[in-house]
Amino acid sequence: MNARHLFTLLAAALMLSLLDAPARAQSNTETSGVAVVNVGGIIGERGNPLQLFGPRTKPLRRLVGAVDAAATDDNIEALVVRFDNPVWDMAQAMEFHDALMRFRESGKPSYAAYTHGGLTTYVASTAADEIILPPLGMLTLTGVSFSMYYVKDLLDKLGIEAEVIQFGEYKDAAEPFTASEPSEPARQQMELFANDLYVTMRDRIAAGRGISTEEASSILTMGPYSAERALAKGAIDRIAYPEEIEELLKEDLGTLIAMQREYAREPRRQAQPPSLMQLLTGGGPGTRGRARTADPTIAVVYALGMIVDGSLDETDMLFSVPFIADEDFTRMLEEVAAEESTKAIVLRINSPGGSASASDRIWNKIEEIRAKDIPVVVSMGGVAASGGYYMGMGGDHVLAEPSTITGSIGAIAMKAVLGGTYEKIGVNTHRFGVGENIGILDESRRWTERERELVEELLQPIYDDFVRKAAQSRGMELEDMEELAGGRVWSGLSAKEKGLVDDLGGLQQAITVAREMANAPDATIREYPRELGFFEMIEKIFAGEVTAPRGLTGTGTLGTMEPAVRALLPESALGVLAYLHHARASSRGPSAMLVSPWLIQPDY
Repeated sequence: MNARHLFTLLAAALMLSLLDAPARAQSNTETSGVAVVNVGGIIGERGNPLQLFGPRTKPLRRLVGAVDAAATDDNIEALVVRFDNPVWDMAQAMEFHDALMRFRESGKPSYAAYTHGGLTTYVASTAADEIILPPLGMLTLTGVSFSMYYVKDLLDKLGIEAEVIQFGEYKDAAEPFTASEPSEPARQQMELFANDLYVTMRDRIAAGRGISTEEASSILTMGPYSAERALAKGAIDRIAYPEEIEELLKEDLGTLIAMQREYAREPRRQAQPPSLMQLLTGGGPGTRGRARTADPTIAVVYALGMIVDGSLDETDMLFSVPFIADEDFTRMLEEVAAEESTKAIVLRINSPGGSASASDRIWNKIEEIRAKDIPVVVSMGGVAASGGYYMGMGGDHVLAEPSTITGSIGAIAMKAVLGGTYEKIGVNTHRFGVGENIGILDESRRWTERERELVEELLQPIYDDFVRKAAQSRGMELEDMEELAGGRVWSGLSAKEKGLVDDLGGLQQAITVAREMANAPDATIREYPRELGFFEMIEKIFAGEVTAPRGLTGTGTLGTMEPAVRALLPESALGVLAYLHHARASSRGPSAMLVSPWLIQPDY
């Protein structure tokens, strides 16, 4: 090991000592306290505490767990939730809303405070007993809406054409590439989804504020509001600066209080400084697998991001671009199921889909696990559509939030035709080889009629199989499932009514169901994939296992065009483009995709 590597490891050890400095201990004093839960920044399905670059995330389950813990903590007399512009989706906001509603059952008062509140923050906060805004605060409540971005005209300017074959009238995932405005089927399903979302938000506000649905509808649609107007409207309860909240609590509670700030932060273990030998050999804290216990556990397995075929090395530890690789994911499921302590699995899905074959393989692995009498409970987050729905539709019990993008049972194949771009920039291509269909993946031209027929022949059985397995998984007649398929997107609310999911609820409810099904009420929770320790990350850097972050970065047309693509297209498009780049780089033939509409930007 050269001097530079040794210096880097010593610096890493110092960084670890700073990162693992003990958090402020939660008070066990006899003085009753007020728990303060801070909800801000990027709210993720799980955290990334050792991510070196990019934004840190707060795991939703930890925030929900903090609220639930405060409800039963004898040292806690009240709860204050400070919202600081959280970046989260509506399903996550609803789950936090549910946690606050559970807190109410403890009889302890709860307060929500923030400066600016959009739809997600406001809906979450309505479950608190009181909502507090400062004098110049505001609520930007103007109704429920989302935008769809159509980029065909942009692609025309770039000389790019999207060629698509789809099965399902409503399978409009590629429509933003091929049209300048929504088709009638797309318009119908998006209007239905928006209405379902509106009803859900209205009812949550009504339940949280203890008002009629008519009053909730008026609050939801008649903004934006200044703090004064919000108070007059009954949307909030008090106007006060954040610094004044502690004094307000003393008045309300009539006693001295001890503010337990950062209540959501879990105390970390005290870091053990690595020995010189560990440093020289690249070892250190966190380099060994965690000890297993024979105590009953519920395994929470996260399935986040686009679904791809094959295996991905751990190249994305420095930046976060999530993929679900079927080789890695099914292997992990096998290992989890093989653990003697595992009594049930909760599969948390937040995925718009991806590869048809990879989705099917994961579905089959879940079927194998269920056959071993290990219950599999599925919790669908913000998006569980197409391949994301395929993975979990066969769970023993499937839950979604009312706002979850669900279903999209269909199939699609697409390729970008770049011949026009090449012509604009003076590039001519010639393909050499032997075989009638060697140009089926040629990006410089459209499919021939024969090639389109071949792709359609590939897609038809994939679509038929999806519908058949969906009917089998959901215990429906095939004809009934065909009525719900066709690529149609449903909200979680409608999906529950149609039988595509079993219940409405979030991850915490899914864990409760899993404990009941496994008859293991005291089972502990273990999360997968396991997060790497800091020194494990350092080891992999020096072993050459950490390279460029996954995504569009790479060679080839998509890779070299990445800066322009990122500048021109909405953020919601980048995941699909990353998938297309991955599929092209590893393709063994035309790739059938199960993806949901992806250029949707909610106005939250």
